[in-house]
Amino acid sequence: HVVLNALMHGNELCGAIVLDRLLRAGLRPRRGCLTLTFANIAAFERFDPAAPHASRFVEEDMNRVWGPEVLAGPRDSVELHRARELWPVLAGADLLLDIHSMQHPTDPLLLCGSSARGRDLALRLGYPGWIVADEGHAAGKRLIDHPRFVAEGPGPSAILVECGQHWQAASADVALAC
Repeated sequence: HVVLNALMHGNELCGAIVLDRLLRAGLRPRRGCLTLTFANIAAFERFDPAAPHASRFVEEDMNRVWGPEVLAGPRDSVELHRARELWPVLAGADLLLDIHSMQHPTDPLLLCGSSARGRDLALRLGYPGWIVADEGHAAGKRLIDHPRFVAEGPGPSAILVECGQHWQAASADVALAC
């Protein structure tokens, strides 16, 4: 089961552009299951080209809520509600690609977190060429850092691609290539 996730942040459009293109083209897997997810639709619906950074999220950064204790906890927000809706699908992924873009112009890169599984998936994908192995984010767990994807030994893998700068056509090209 492969999951391609876009719109973790409502102003990171390149992944949504590519998933829309794949849906319109009728992409279907030859075997297995392919799921295309549009994560933070509420933030995307607020997108305004005159204030593009204002639609990153509605109440909190959706890519900081993926710790099991947060997903199962009492706190609530627009983003947590959506994360809880998506988690049953994401939890079934064998391979997950979380598609993002960045505020500043920079070369595309893959984030594999600190897990061997993420690193191996990034190396197998091989594009873009820069791979960053990091310890995650101090403000909360990213989707690729959920224990399901980072536990020791074999199992499901997740990586995040930063496709380039927000709103640049080349970012969608990188997302499609991935």
